[in-house]
Amino acid sequence: MERIKPKKSLGQNFLVDRNVAKKIVDSFETLDEDIILEIGPGTGSLTEFLADRNCNLILVEIDTRAIEILKKKFSHISKIKIINEDFTKIDLQKILSAVDNHLNSDKPLYTSISEKKFKIIGNIPYYLTSQVLFKIFENSDIIHSSVLTIQKEVAQRITATSGSKEYGILSVATKINGEARILFDIPPSCFYPPPKVVSSVIELNIQRKFSKFEFDEIMFLIRTAFNQRRKILKNSLKDYISQRAGNEKKMEIIMNRIGDFLHKRPEELSYIDFKELYESINK
Repeated sequence: MERIKPKKSLGQNFLVDRNVAKKIVDSFETLDEDIILEIGPGTGSLTEFLADRNCNLILVEIDTRAIEILKKKFSHISKIKIINEDFTKIDLQKILSAVDNHLNSDKPLYTSISEKKFKIIGNIPYYLTSQVLFKIFENSDIIHSSVLTIQKEVAQRITATSGSKEYGILSVATKINGEARILFDIPPSCFYPPPKVVSSVIELNIQRKFSKFEFDEIMFLIRTAFNQRRKILKNSLKDYISQRAGNEKKMEIIMNRIGDFLHKRPEELSYIDFKELYESINK
């Protein structure tokens, strides 16, 4: 496998263990003609196994050095498109539309752009994990599922349940958008250079529950609550509720309506509780 010198500025730790790369791809369920987007393929450790599948594969890589290697390896495969961009800044809807216009299958899996969705895979730079996840959540209407390699500590936060010390903003945001589970861990020795932490591979199945506007609004409530996680909601959400109410009479009505939540802390609320809280305040 060709190697390039990792850049600290890009948070690069390249997966060099082929057996682990194969294990990750084997855990990634795909059908013929699926649209797969790989985040940060680097020099192609996962890509070489993905290329064996009859899927439309989009490689999004920010490092121009890696782009040259990817072109040498995969540009001869018609179903692979290589994009030199930052995943956190690309327009996923635009890319999906472009792929839809160029599919040549006689029997496409999907019949219209509204039914077509990405499946996403990638080894994510640790410092970008939250940005990547929220990019996925904000585009959850066009994303079916993801298999991502991330820092184990973050994976534990993502899959945490209410009441645990790991439970927080990422936990609730994930559960609002779908279900996540940890598939397996990867030791530092499988990467170059070896990171100082253990990594985990997670599977995220997206089940869009809200519009983008509703998601942004609910997340504002959740962030407000967790930014003062030691306080009960009566105190941490006082200004938020006041702004939404507009006057003292409406505020009193809302406070009575959400009385069951007021003396709890944010980590005690499930995502369903947050949904109910949001609707009770804003209806």
